[in-house]
Amino acid sequence: MGYFFKVVLVFVVLNTQIEGRYERHNQFCGGMNGSDIKWSLDVKKNKTYTLEITKRKNEYLSKSQNVFIMGLWRIEGDTLKLYQLGKEDSAFVFCKKEDKLILVNNKYKTENELFFLDYLEKTKK
Repeated sequence: MGYFFKVVLVFVVLNTQIEGRYERHNQFCGGMNGSDIKWSLDVKKNKTYTLEITKRKNEYLSKSQNVFIMGLWRIEGDTLKLYQLGKEDSAFVFCKKEDKLILVNNKYKTENELFFLDYLEKTKK
C-alpha cells in the first residue's frame, strides 16, 4: 500500500509542476540565410497544449511566419509527450529537468521545414 501511495504522489507532483508557459529564443547567423526563431509552449491543466513557432529568416527579405500547433499532452514518468491533433502516431518528446523541458529529438519537421530546438524554459510569473 505504501508503494502505491508513493507512485501516485510522484505522479501528482510531476503533473502539477508541468503546467505553465515555456519559451525559447534561437538565433542562427548565416549571412543571407540567418534565422530568428521563438518557441512558446503553453501546457494547460485540461491536458491540452498550444505550441507557437514564430520564425523570421532575414529582417530585410522576409516577413515573420507563424506555425501554430495544438493537441493533447501526457506524462510518463519524467517524460512529457505532446501529441498533435490529427497526428497521434508522432509526438514531441521532452524530458523534464528542473524548470526546463529538454527535447529528446532536437530536430522537428513541420510544414515542410526543419526546426531546431534544444530546450524550453519555464517562464517566471
